[in-house]
Amino acid sequence: MKKIKLVCLLSLFCCSCSEVSTSSIQQNNSIQKLEVNYTNVKDTYFLGEKLDLSSLDVVIKEFVDGAWLEKEHVENWTSSIQNGTILNEEGEIKITISYLEFVPVSFYILVLNRDKYLSNDDFSKASNEYNVSLFGKNTSSPYLDPLSLDNKVLVVPYYFTEQEEMATEENRKKIEDVFFSSENKPYSVKSYYETSSYHKTNFDGDVINWMKSSYQSDKLIQNGGYDAAKDIYEQYQKEYRKDNHGILGKDAKSLSYYDSNNDGAIDLLWIIYSRPMEHTSTNQWWAYTSHEGVGLSLNVNNPVPKTFCWASFSFMNDNYDPHTYVHETGHAYGLVDYYDYNSYWSCMGGVDMMDNNIGDHSGFSKFSLGWTSPLVVNKSSIIKLKKYSSSGEFILLPSQNYNNTPFDEYLTLEYISTDNLNSIDYYTGYNGVSGYKEGGIRISHIDARVKNDNRYIPLDDIQKATNYIADNSYFGRNSSGKASSTTTDFFEGHLNDSNVDRSYYLLGVISASFDETRYNMNSKVYCDDSSLFKKNSEFSLDDGYNIFMPSYSSLWNKARSHVLNNDDYKTVIDESLKCSYYVIVLDINEEEATLLIEVK
Repeated sequence: MKKIKLVCLLSLFCCSCSEVSTSSIQQNNSIQKLEVNYTNVKDTYFLGEKLDLSSLDVVIKEFVDGAWLEKEHVENWTSSIQNGTILNEEGEIKITISYLEFVPVSFYILVLNRDKYLSNDDFSKASNEYNVSLFGKNTSSPYLDPLSLDNKVLVVPYYFTEQEEMATEENRKKIEDVFFSSENKPYSVKSYYETSSYHKTNFDGDVINWMKSSYQSDKLIQNGGYDAAKDIYEQYQKEYRKDNHGILGKDAKSLSYYDSNNDGAIDLLWIIYSRPMEHTSTNQWWAYTSHEGVGLSLNVNNPVPKTFCWASFSFMNDNYDPHTYVHETGHAYGLVDYYDYNSYWSCMGGVDMMDNNIGDHSGFSKFSLGWTSPLVVNKSSIIKLKKYSSSGEFILLPSQNYNNTPFDEYLTLEYISTDNLNSIDYYTGYNGVSGYKEGGIRISHIDARVKNDNRYIPLDDIQKATNYIADNSYFGRNSSGKASSTTTDFFEGHLNDSNVDRSYYLLGVISASFDETRYNMNSKVYCDDSSLFKKNSEFSLDDGYNIFMPSYSSLWNKARSHVLNNDDYKTVIDESLKCSYYVIVLDINEEEATLLIEVK
């Protein structure tokens, strides 16, 4: 269909459109109106299907004492096209409802020719040959292997003299339950990743006996987990050489057990420290993950700490709470934070495990870890989409010259549901943020292009990648599109900073409710049900949703490139690189959604 025809046809199904039409008359000194409610009427058909008006609700209302009151339901109304008629005309069809002397009321349906559209079987899935563990390999910072079923995790409860009363067997058992239990709700760290990865990854491990720090906690303010990891490594070797392995216990395993791939590094060291969490300027008494190691050479005989996670026991919230530990383990696998450290905005609306620690990982996260592959749709089509959390299915709408990997720019479409890993988090929330209460389609913009040095030029050879060119967390984005005085907006100026590109972002939800005053990027706005695209909702960057793009337009980030000019990067814009997709949610039920995708 031509673009101008699309605008005519599809505007009928905008989520903000009324699904009730009325006409009024004055009769016997009273004002009455005919109200036709077609909310539940099927509004999209294919040629050869029968018109179904059985759920049409026609009511006469009367204006009494300043209010419209229902007078009667009408059964013997007439329609310009009889109920049950076989639809053999393609396009926008007007349905007119008449009753007595009321002015007829009209609404529209859309009749499509299925033969003009491709379907799921006409497209291929993207490749997941490369995953984010490449970054670790190329920087000598090994990540927890996202495709291994044999990862090993060493969990060390670590106490300071000031909190010696914390070092009890009961508390050790709580840690063990949080990490490895298969019974507790909502999930343990282990069961979360088994489920989220569709059993593509797994880990086993041990929660050893409490280990006393060689430091007072105040001495770790500068180096925190790094000094602790080195201390644990030295103490573990010393104790393991003792009879019955000293404080480790007779069943303790050698450090080699925790190096499943024999690379000389412990797969993952998890340190649960006894001091209460504090979110201060030092950030040492918060939670974080490092892949940098502790200054020790790799050792196959005595594997050293390389990737470690550091978090307080108090993140359990006095009982059983795995959220923070699941989030940090996501970092161990190579995922980055999806929230803005400057609190300018919330690109994922809080509803993601790598944002506000809520629910399942996003399609992008799982794609970048090699756990699933999206269907790449780049032609006009009608696509069936199953619920993402249980099936792993989602749609990728590519930008020009898409490289068929997770590491490029594209849009994703996921059928978000409230089951599986979302079932508890979405309803109870976490840290004051709730998830979605109803299902719907989440549309996100991803710019996961990669680099391998400090320049802004995207890397074509994915195998050499060390990082993304874009970032969600360190710099954020504010209302003018500027993230700092060293960067200007998408279209103008230059960049001479050696960090990741500050005026892009890695990923962000394109909300179905795009009130510009609400999404001005000056403050965090959390996603709710209005953020998801429901039945009859439509999407196009030409219709206001471009407020969520870094360009504030329908241009891909790829439209901007940087040319070196006197040791500075000058911005060049290619106006031809536009996002040309138009999407309508034709239908959505408990099992799947049907989407019409037009390429303009």
